[in-house]
Amino acid sequence: MRTFLNHLEAWLDDKGFLIEASQVELLTKLSAGKPFPLNKAQIEEIAEDLIEDFGARMLANYLMPIDILNFIAGTSRDPEKVMEVVFGEAHRRSKDITGKELDVKYGLFLSPPNAGYGGATGKDPGDKDRATSSAEVIVLLSSRSVDPDKFRRTFGMLYRDHYLAGNFDESFPMFRSLIWDYIVNVLTHEQVHAKDVISAPRSKEFHEITDPKNETLDRLSNRYQIDPYKLLTINVQSFNEDPRFSLNPVEEIKVNRALRGLRQGNDSLMYNLYDVFKSRELPLGYKVILPIRAKSQSLSVKDETIKEYAEKRNLNIDRLLLVNYNNLFASTISRTQNYDYRAESYEDAYNLLQNSALRNYVLSMIVPKGMEIKVIPEYMDIYKMSPEFYILTREESKAHYAQIIIEINDKVKDMGPDERSTLSIEEMIELSPTARKYLLLKKEHPIDNIIKTPIHGEMLGALKKKRFRDFMLRMVYHWQHNILQK
Repeated sequence: MRTFLNHLEAWLDDKGFLIEASQVELLTKLSAGKPFPLNKAQIEEIAEDLIEDFGARMLANYLMPIDILNFIAGTSRDPEKVMEVVFGEAHRRSKDITGKELDVKYGLFLSPPNAGYGGATGKDPGDKDRATSSAEVIVLLSSRSVDPDKFRRTFGMLYRDHYLAGNFDESFPMFRSLIWDYIVNVLTHEQVHAKDVISAPRSKEFHEITDPKNETLDRLSNRYQIDPYKLLTINVQSFNEDPRFSLNPVEEIKVNRALRGLRQGNDSLMYNLYDVFKSRELPLGYKVILPIRAKSQSLSVKDETIKEYAEKRNLNIDRLLLVNYNNLFASTISRTQNYDYRAESYEDAYNLLQNSALRNYVLSMIVPKGMEIKVIPEYMDIYKMSPEFYILTREESKAHYAQIIIEINDKVKDMGPDERSTLSIEEMIELSPTARKYLLLKKEHPIDNIIKTPIHGEMLGALKKKRFRDFMLRMVYHWQHNILQK
């Protein structure tokens, strides 16, 4: 049954019936009736290896747990150095969900506080000729990763007790206890992405180099109306691995540092790296990956206001203002008004633009020629600007489902049959911190009917309702089959 549904989904997707393909994929998931299979003991074993390797590198660089806590607290004397030399790595060989051999590299890295929690990257399941696929799972450690109260207690204890702070064998277990739950939680989520088989996006594009002198990154970014730094970011890994590029030792160091920075959520080094590669001839036959672009995304062809741009193309001006507020207007406004006008979210941008004076000022601002204007936000933009969107993608909901079941099972494992039989579905959902996030999808916001998402161009509000329904279907199934019947 699942094989038939998979073929049907692929056919619908190939013929352009994207909404129907999405519905069949959901039916495929629900037909399984159970979450993605995970081995919790293996996840905890990987966590142990990461923390042990992390500790070994601390010792090798004469660093104590108090030094890492200072980094997390933002009081480190040399944070860049600490980020560079302290990390943990582990490696496992297993099988993905289809039974194909899978090499997974795990990494635990320190990161700036705004970098997120981690991710699973590098998987290429579409290459059917390879016997083994690979993936990289990254866990990022920052101030967002630790419980604030527990951090203050641990940090305060080490800060006051100089003997304890200087004794690695006694202070490291305290540090391990502080980060353990977080690392296991992130690994549980990302392990699903690593072992899952996610079809490569059908809109993914390549440009094969046929004229090296006239097909540099700089010229390709202009030809395809693509942000040049984004073009470099998604291709730089292959620059480092493809022998045709013949990087000199200094360039190799710069590339490796930039890649490490990306893993740690810091893309600043990528901007410096662009000057190295923007005009370099690319090898004949090399396939440049082109990023998935937003619908109607383009570079402005002349100096004009966003209002003029919208009127010429009959576009929704409110949508253009929200989607482009930070990248086109916020920095200039902040400089002229001597106040930080950057928006933390689309909701924040919406509230700022309710001020008629600010809105009129933005509408009168000239967008210089060559600036990128978007109608529909790209995935990375909407991840940052819409906290809810993170749980709206199909891949994330699959990973969250496995995560939620483990969290619920940990809470109910010691309950007796009578206690379980009286547990309502609402009470079951409250047992999982991850599940509680999905309840936020019920709340409506003004931007729900303004922002279009890159998922088939659906409105944010419509997508929220659809994903909340899918979530409740899964919760009802688990409640009926694994809570009431056990």
